[in-house]
Amino acid sequence: MQQNVVFHLCTVYGKHTIQDRKNLWQEMLLSVVNIRNSCLIMRDFNTVLTSEDRFNGTLVQEMEIREFKKFLVDANVAELKTLGRKYTWKNNHVHSRIDRILVNAEWIQMWPNMEGMIMNHGFSYHCPLSMKFDISGQAGGKPFKFLNCLVNLQSFEGTVQRGWEHGKSRQIMLTVWNKLKKLKGLLKQMNKEELSGIESKIHEARERLEKLEITAKVELEKWLMVEESIAKQKSRVQWLNLGDANTAFYHACVKNRQARNNIGRLTDSNGDIIQSPEEVKAEILKFYKGLPGSSLSYQ
Repeated sequence: MQQNVVFHLCTVYGKHTIQDRKNLWQEMLLSVVNIRNSCLIMRDFNTVLTSEDRFNGTLVQEMEIREFKKFLVDANVAELKTLGRKYTWKNNHVHSRIDRILVNAEWIQMWPNMEGMIMNHGFSYHCPLSMKFDISGQAGGKPFKFLNCLVNLQSFEGTVQRGWEHGKSRQIMLTVWNKLKKLKGLLKQMNKEELSGIESKIHEARERLEKLEITAKVELEKWLMVEESIAKQKSRVQWLNLGDANTAFYHACVKNRQARNNIGRLTDSNGDIIQSPEEVKAEILKFYKGLPGSSLSYQ
């Protein structure tokens, strides 16, 4: 057994009614979602998951499996691969698969190749479930798997062309086999060179993005403060502090001051209202010319 490994084991006995099991799913969900280590959930859930999980019994209805499916999704758990018998429970002629082994994502990452075993019936209606902890890992190399994202790389077409130029033989099928074998090696090498360390590349890209966001934020705050300072000076509002995003208010104050200082119309000496720019200008000049001691000359 591997040392210094912590995991949680949860054994389940589901009750017979849908409503009682609904309460079970809710209670289990509250417990499972807070687990940060590997988690193993197993035994009698007393419900099927698909229509293939019952033989010679009543047809599986959506209402009886809906809540269980929802629990699996909400709790982020999956059924572990099992060997042995397909059905885990029998009663006369009815056979059902109601005993299961569920694991969370942390368990799968820790032991990706582990399998469970559904053993033969004994004196019980239920089949015993067993787990064998094998930490030796899967023997041999990993099988080649073509990744679709390879076709988006610039070197893909050239790699395929180089691989397909080799492996000629008098036998057509042997020629094709040799070409595919050669191409397989080139694609595996390409996969290793181009796509290795994706997680670290994503992490580095996110760090660069965060630094750019911080730099852009500092730059933006700088120019926003400058804009607000200019707007405050133009508006002549002294009772508000900078840094509170008052720019819109300052702009409104500037427009208000401009409107208040604008002379749009006047009342002349006869009491008539004049509002054309030429008449307003003439009236202002007439007023200042009539001031005592005025020595200004006007055109």
